[in-house]
Amino acid sequence: MKYEEWERTLPEIIRTDSLWKKAAYRCALYLSELCWHDVSALSHDTRTRPLSGSLYEAVGSIGAHLASAYSRQTDKDRVRFYEYSLGSARESRHWYFESRHVIGTEVTDHRMNLITLIIRLIPQGADKPLALAMLEPSPVYRVGQPDMPAAEPIPRDWLENVPMPRDDGKRRDLPPWP
Repeated sequence: MKYEEWERTLPEIIRTDSLWKKAAYRCALYLSELCWHDVSALSHDTRTRPLSGSLYEAVGSIGAHLASAYSRQTDKDRVRFYEYSLGSARESRHWYFESRHVIGTEVTDHRMNLITLIIRLIPQGADKPLALAMLEPSPVYRVGQPDMPAAEPIPRDWLENVPMPRDDGKRRDLPPWP
């Protein structure tokens, strides 16, 4: 599923919110969509069923924490939620690595690279609260305003030719460990 195809399926209320201009948020929301398919494949293998829940929760919280950070009025609150988002992104990358045996190397590499891009897009200094507090101005939260600034560009490398896990509904339990 290509990014542009996915973006056209989103409700206007999402795309016209001022949060949408943040590339990290757009990528996190797109990753959540891809993750739905990945965890569906993971849930067919009894060994990775618990992993699928952890992965889906971690991926979903990246965008949720970015949305929370964007909506905070104080630098201290914003920094805290950017840090949560950063932690969720790194946790997600870990769970994707753990899932590689079921969803495959191509899908795993794509998702881990997309997560790494998101980590780079999370406001610089999120792991250094004082630096972020000094550099990050308070956002103006608007929905559907015509004078909204242009959206940040997203590098297209990880948004085209997106690999998807094979999910035909069949269980793919691997043989037991030797």
